[in-house]
Amino acid sequence: CPALDEVLYPLQKSLSSEIKDFLRLMGNALPKRKIQHEINKCFYSSMDDDWENIIIDWLKKAQSSIQIISPVVESESVFKALNDANKRGVDLQVVTSFLDRNGKIKDDGDKQFSAFKLPRQKLAFLGASVRATKNIPHAKMIIIDKSVVLFTSANLNDNSLGKGKNNAIETCVALQEETIVRQSEKLFD
Repeated sequence: CPALDEVLYPLQKSLSSEIKDFLRLMGNALPKRKIQHEINKCFYSSMDDDWENIIIDWLKKAQSSIQIISPVVESESVFKALNDANKRGVDLQVVTSFLDRNGKIKDDGDKQFSAFKLPRQKLAFLGASVRATKNIPHAKMIIIDKSVVLFTSANLNDNSLGKGKNNAIETCVALQEETIVRQSEKLFD
């Protein structure tokens, strides 16, 4: 979203001096939000070179928190990036599903998370707070440091990240507008 002065500047040329002064003061009165992460590019796709590392690099930028909603978290490179983030003291939270694609509970008979066969168990082992739902969350969203939302079509598996046998065409939008970030956090919570 453009800054207020970018929107109002073209209008200011045709306004009276009183209105110009008011608009200038209003622009200066708005609180300036500290930009934690610089977004150089807002739209990514799996057609980009190094698509997997685009997602992984965002995970590496996290300083305080990573919140993920994804029905599938199976990529070893994602697990490694989350493990590294945990070692840096980053709070990890993941919402995923207990159910597989057929609506069956994915527990392999292990209801205590004692084996590390299942992605949610691996995530818990890495220090993530894992909330598994009985319904299948289809949303794929990553919130970095409560300041950037990656809204993506990609699951966090090899096929969606371009390293599998059947690579999918995926997209990702990086958003930093405060209202969108807050609404995304509300959805996550």
